[in-house]
Amino acid sequence: MTSQPSLERSLTLRDLVLQNIAGIVGFSTLALSSQFGWASLTLIVLGFVLFVVPAIIMVMDLSLRMPSEGGLYLWTKTAFGEKHGFVAAWSYWVSNLVWFPSVLFAAASLATYIFLPQTNTVKDESTYTLVFSLCVLWSSVLLNIWGLRRSKWIQNIGGIAVWITILFLVVLGLFYVGQFGHTIQIDPAAFIPDFTDFSVLPFFAAITFAWAGIELTPVMSGEIIQPKKTIPKALFIAAIIILTIYLLGSAILVLSIPAGEIDLITGLQQAYFLMSSRLGIPWMGKVGAGLMTISTIGLFGAWLTGNARIPFVIGLDNYLPKSLGKIHPKWKSPYISLLSQGVLISFLLVIASAGTSVKDAFVTLTEMSIILFFIPFIYMFLALYRHNKRGSGEAGLPLLKGRKKLINCIVISGLVLTGLSIVLATLPPGQIEQPSIYLLKVVGGCLFLILAGFVFYFRKQARASDD
Repeated sequence: MTSQPSLERSLTLRDLVLQNIAGIVGFSTLALSSQFGWASLTLIVLGFVLFVVPAIIMVMDLSLRMPSEGGLYLWTKTAFGEKHGFVAAWSYWVSNLVWFPSVLFAAASLATYIFLPQTNTVKDESTYTLVFSLCVLWSSVLLNIWGLRRSKWIQNIGGIAVWITILFLVVLGLFYVGQFGHTIQIDPAAFIPDFTDFSVLPFFAAITFAWAGIELTPVMSGEIIQPKKTIPKALFIAAIIILTIYLLGSAILVLSIPAGEIDLITGLQQAYFLMSSRLGIPWMGKVGAGLMTISTIGLFGAWLTGNARIPFVIGLDNYLPKSLGKIHPKWKSPYISLLSQGVLISFLLVIASAGTSVKDAFVTLTEMSIILFFIPFIYMFLALYRHNKRGSGEAGLPLLKGRKKLINCIVISGLVLTGLSIVLATLPPGQIEQPSIYLLKVVGGCLFLILAGFVFYFRKQARASDD
């Protein structure tokens, strides 16, 4: 019997840092948070301290204990059993499937600015959006099938483009503010968020969601060179860089665009065109559009690659079709999982493009993905507690050894922020005209997708009992 080929270890520290930057930084998040002026900076820092730091510590500890392919699926399964491991992995995978169209929509609308700089709103051209999105999707899928050694450059280039985008924006912003002044006064009181304003609260979930991705690289542990050393270092370096990017990007948007005029999807591009045109260098707007398009495609590439490993490891356990666990004999990629994921995303793109505007689809899909995405985080924080109590796996993070109170604080903080984000994600944003229909679509859609997963789970259980 011929043994199945194994995955190739080709991801280095540089690759993981760039993948984290490309996979976490979302320019639409800057536009969302910046709608609240200077308070957005406080919200970003609060999200970092209360959620990101606990989450990074959690990911570091669990990845050290169990440095194998599958990440959150493996951590949850070994802590609470196969059923809970499946629910966590299924929710995570489906959340990203639901979210992918919104990323591709954003890339499509950003790309229009390269050729149509006079446009300052999202192009609601469903045919163009669909064709562009499908081209990016299948180019990425085929490159991933060709092998991670090659496809990793999608997110590597995207991560570099993120840095250049923010650097150019900061330089442009400094010249702009120096010549024309800023649009908002720097008042210390303005840095305090108004949590009593219910039109503001739902966006805090989106700010927390802005850090989605810190758990992604351990899913690919079997393809990382020395994962026990590389993953913690990459997380620490990337977290500092990303925090800086979010703070600088938000501050520039607040300074350059009046409150309430920042578009939900292309707010950063608005700033590029406004400042570059008024400074007499309009070509910088096109440069910004190109960089942001590349960055967004890098964001998509990072998640497409990592997300495909979830059905791959579930397929190995036979909860999903066993063929999903197959590896290409030559290119050593989970090609069946990648192809299947590509087909599903294509279907969602068609559905999302039919009879709705790009902006409405973006908001609805994003809110659905937030709810589904944070379900695995509940499992992961609880798994951190369970594995440390049991002393499971290999040695964990030295920082947590024997420190029960610290572990409790990390778990409680993570669970509270996760639960709050899920609740807030169900509240319709202010621009939604029919809140009841929105709530039905978001919550009902999430429940439907979760229940669909149980069909696969119980089918495997039924087959096992028959055997």
